[in-house]
Parts: sequence; structure tokens; C-alpha cells
Amino acid sequence: MDPLTKIHPSMLAGPLPPDHLPTYQPRVAGAPARSIFDRLADDLTVIDAGAVCDGSTDDTAAIQRLIDDAAAGAAIRLPARDIRVEGTLTIRRPLTIVGAGRAATRIIKGRANSPLFKVVVDQTIEDFGMSDLSLIKDCLAGDEYIGGPAVLVEGPSTTFFQWSRFENITAYGFHTFFRAAQAPALTPFGYESPTAWLTFNNIVLRPWTKHTVHGWQFTQGSGTGNSFSRISGVVSGAFWRYEGNACVVGDVLISSSHLAGTGEGLGSVAISIGPNTVYRQRVAVDNIQIDAGLDRVFGFDATGSIPYSNMRLVGCNVGGGAEVDLPPSRSMEVADQEVSDWRAGIVYPVLPGGGPITKPLFQITMAAWTATLVEIVATGLVAGVGPSITVKRFALRASSSAITITALTNEEQPAGAITVAASASGGVVSFTATMGITAASTSDLEAQIRATGGRFAIIRTPG
Repeated sequence: MDPLTKIHPSMLAGPLPPDHLPTYQPRVAGAPARSIFDRLADDLTVIDAGAVCDGSTDDTAAIQRLIDDAAAGAAIRLPARDIRVEGTLTIRRPLTIVGAGRAATRIIKGRANSPLFKVVVDQTIEDFGMSDLSLIKDCLAGDEYIGGPAVLVEGPSTTFFQWSRFENITAYGFHTFFRAAQAPALTPFGYESPTAWLTFNNIVLRPWTKHTVHGWQFTQGSGTGNSFSRISGVVSGAFWRYEGNACVVGDVLISSSHLAGTGEGLGSVAISIGPNTVYRQRVAVDNIQIDAGLDRVFGFDATGSIPYSNMRLVGCNVGGGAEVDLPPSRSMEVADQEVSDWRAGIVYPVLPGGGPITKPLFQITMAAWTATLVEIVATGLVAGVGPSITVKRFALRASSSAITITALTNEEQPAGAITVAASASGGVVSFTATMGITAASTSDLEAQIRATGGRFAIIRTPG
């Protein structure tokens, strides 16, 4: 060691020999040491590319250099800082853009009405990812607001943006969070968007200087297989907007979300479908909360030759005065506001043969001064008779002290094979099924109950 410079002679003579290279020792027991240079090459950070990340300096050029230089599949790390981007960051290959958390990493987009991120799909892009950050549109209240999205996808109809994910992102004040504007491809169903099989999870849409208008806007059909879960926030337009003349809309999955509107009387909706789209089926909405300010769940334009079908709205809390407004449709499963509907089932897989047998099915406890419609469907193999089915409907009316049971319809095939009966005691109605067994071989029985309207509770009573 030179006593004056404190520098090892080998460092003055040229490149460091391998035994003098600085090393990185992981804190995992038994993990081998690595060259520090090898460790630093694991991830790319925007600071390495010259980004200042102070929230006021425009870092567009530095971040774009890093994006352009990154190999397909690389991870680009964003620090726990405010990062200002005045221009547009263009992406042409699969990358993973990762922040340090939504409260820590905030990308601030300037006043220009251009996209923050633009994904140009001039070759198929799969396994792209963006997560753990916030995106902020920093404009003035009086600025023109013509629709610059946080993320824009563009490209020809011959390539795909697919099998990619966006998660743990908060978008503040953008006109639209995600806009798919890729040219559609002609298929047997119509023109389909090649922006498909995407997953959006834990996305929050919040106001900044302005409200979000649309969460997602698909201008050339919906794409197929796109799924959305844990979406929350407030919009003045539509959380999901699908449009495009002769473009395919359908195969959309939405679940476990909390949606609200601005309450500004602008016609905010959960899902909007534009005129003259085609296919128009298989939109499933499950387990979401529709909250104050959202005017309608569905905003479907009836213009066009294709009717809507296979729409699903179940397990949802539709509140805040929102309407469930659909054009005439077929093959739907829709639970609107104030629905009382309870289903339960019971199975007896093995029953002895030799003669008739009666089995308990269900009990209903009713509140006083209410009425309920009940349907029992009982099916099974009746020894000596064969496969059998009975469908029986009852009207139940409860006073303060008794329940009146009226049998409405009874269909037995074949007659007498399975007989369903109801009896009341106090505020409880019990249902049984009697099987007309005529042979010594075993039988089986399955029954389902559905009660609609009123106030009641169902109890399964196996025995």
C-alpha cells in the first residue's frame, strides 16, 4: 500500500485482478459471494441513466434512454422519489417497470395532453408488467382536457399486446387510465382488438386537479380474456368504455371492486358499450360494490343488429341509487337492488330400497307479515321406478301467529315417484320428499330450494 495515496499498487497498474474485485455477499445463509458489478447489473434504475428524480426536473429523456437500451424482459426500477415526465415514454418490447410502492414512487406527468406511457406494438409484446407506483396528471383546472391517457396502446392488427399485467397502481387525474387503440383484426365474430389476455389488479382511480373520466377505454372492441379485480375509485364517465363500429365486445371479467361516480350528473356508469358493436356477450360482473355518484351499472347502446346476451351481475351491492339498465337481452343472470333470493341444496347419495321412504329437506323461518315464493326441485333414482324429477312451487304467507301454505304448481315425472310436501308449525315451514320405492335396490335423492321475496332464513335439515 502506498503510504501517501493509500492506494494499492495493483490499482495503479491497470485493471484490478480478480482477487481484488469488490464483492457482494447476500444475506442469505449459504449464498455465494458475487462480483459487485454483476450484482449492479441485475436491475436497471433510472438514476443510472441520468434521471434526477426531484419532482421538478424533466426526466423524460433520461428514462427513455434507459427504456431504449434495456433488453427484452429487463426490469426497470424506479426509486422512492417523485419523478417528473413532461413528454411521453415509448415502449416497444416487454419490460417490467417497478416502483418502490404507490406512496413512494410517483411519476408526475406535465400539462401536455399526450400519453405518459405509449406501448407501440409493432411486434407482439407478452409478459409486460407495471406495478407499485402512482401516476399523476399535473394540470391546471382551466387546462384543455382532451383525453391524454396514462397508458396508451397502439399498433397494427397483425401483432398482439397480451399476457401482461398491471397491478398496485394509483392513477390521479388522468382523463383515462388505460386506452387500447390498436387496430382490430377481422375474425369470424367481427373486428377484434389484439390487446387481450391482460390482468389488472388493485388499480385505484383518484382525482387530482381533475376527475378521471374513463378508467379503461377500448376504442376497437374489448379484446378477449381481459380481467379486472380489486378496482376502486371515482369516475365521471365510465370505468370501462368499449366501442368501435363492427368491433367485438365481450369475454370480460370484473370482480371484487368498489366503484363510485362523481355525482355531477354526467351519466357515470360502470360499463359502457357503444353503438354498432358486435358479439355483445359474456360480460361477468361479480362481487362488486356500486356506490354513491354512479348513475348506472350498465350503459349499453342498443343501436346495432346484435342483441346483448349472457350478461352476469351477481353477488354485488348495488347502492347509491344506481340503476341496472339493460336493453332487452337473453341468457342473463342479473341481481338488481333489493333482491331477496336464497338457494340451498341437499343430497342423500344412498337410500335403502324395499318400500316408500320420506326424507327431510329444508326448513324456512319467516318474519311475521311477510310473503315468500318457494320452489323445490327434487331429482333422484327411485328403485323400481327409474330416474325421476318433481318441481313444486309454494306461496308462503306469514301472519303474527301462523303461516299459510298454498301449493301453486306440481310437476311429477313420473307421477308419484317423488312427492314433495310442506307443513307449518309456528313461524317455521318444513319440506319433505317421499320416494315411491318399489324394489329392494338402493335409491338416491337430491333436492334444491329457491326462495324469493320477503324476509326469511333457510335451514338444511338432513336426516
